[in-house]
Amino acid sequence: MAFDPQTETDFLKHEYFVQWVLSPTKESSAYWQHWLKQNPDKVEMLGAARDLLLSFEMKETHSMDDTTYYKILDNLLQENAKQKDNDTSGRSNGWLLAAASVIIFSSIALVGYFTLTKGKDTAPIAQAIEYNYESVPGGVKKTIMLPDSSIVTLNSVSELKYPTRFSDTVREVYLTGQAFFEVTKNARAPFIVHTKKFSTCVLGTSFDIRSYEGEKSNHVAVVTGKVRVMTQEGNSQLLLPHDMTSYNENQKTLKKSTFDPAFLLAWRKGIIVFDHATFEEVTTYLSRWYGVDFNIEKDFKVKGLYTGEFNKEPLITVLNGISYSSHFSFRVDGKTVYISKPKPNL
Repeated sequence: MAFDPQTETDFLKHEYFVQWVLSPTKESSAYWQHWLKQNPDKVEMLGAARDLLLSFEMKETHSMDDTTYYKILDNLLQENAKQKDNDTSGRSNGWLLAAASVIIFSSIALVGYFTLTKGKDTAPIAQAIEYNYESVPGGVKKTIMLPDSSIVTLNSVSELKYPTRFSDTVREVYLTGQAFFEVTKNARAPFIVHTKKFSTCVLGTSFDIRSYEGEKSNHVAVVTGKVRVMTQEGNSQLLLPHDMTSYNENQKTLKKSTFDPAFLLAWRKGIIVFDHATFEEVTTYLSRWYGVDFNIEKDFKVKGLYTGEFNKEPLITVLNGISYSSHFSFRVDGKTVYISKPKPNL
């Protein structure tokens, strides 16, 4: 369900909003900027909630057991609602009551973000999040398990950044390259994959993301469940199983289509598939797959498109197959492949 706040209190109850205000990131800022574009009538309300959250100092002077604590918390929220209905001039006091209760609650719910010291004047403090980094070199694939038991398979030349521990309200990871995600379902904590060009939000599903630096076209492809993809420019699409959206780097647009899982996800099984690929696309793919560099003879261009499939074949076999149809000669020296004009038949 879309976030539709009716009062400042609704913002203060939204943990992702609280995280953004107290510990903003580029991705969370882009999200709320996009939200404001879609909800221009909420600008003043959001600003008021943000200012209040930044300026408020929580004071707790009595220690108490959990039962008493939560009863008072509930009473504070109810009192705030009544006060706003009956006395608009008392709005500021109602804010403080709501903010006190919400921030106290947030300090418990947002593990890793805030600390609460009972019996002492204190303020919510944003703590640094600890991250793990997984980097996969060329010629390697890697499968890892995240703190919530979600499984991620990283393709060659890919990187994944993720917290050592997810919060109770949101699970955010950062991807460069390509990966297949099998996300553990948790309706209370959406799973968000951030790339440089777009973000993908899910609850529990499996999908493929491709977002390599320097490539003009990247994608999100859904196998099970559903996801929402949102670009930095504010465009978004909802994807269901067998839906794919491609991001065009030049036009900054998303284009929805269907896809063939056997083709698109072949890389997970060690299978290379080309479908009318240019020679530049072929060499870029093989460079990542086998961890090699291509050195192409000056002024020599391989024309035409290539279609083919290789199942766990060595590099030499793949090059033999491609060179036969694309008409070029090659030589492999260590981690470098030299491409030149075809040798004349003797």
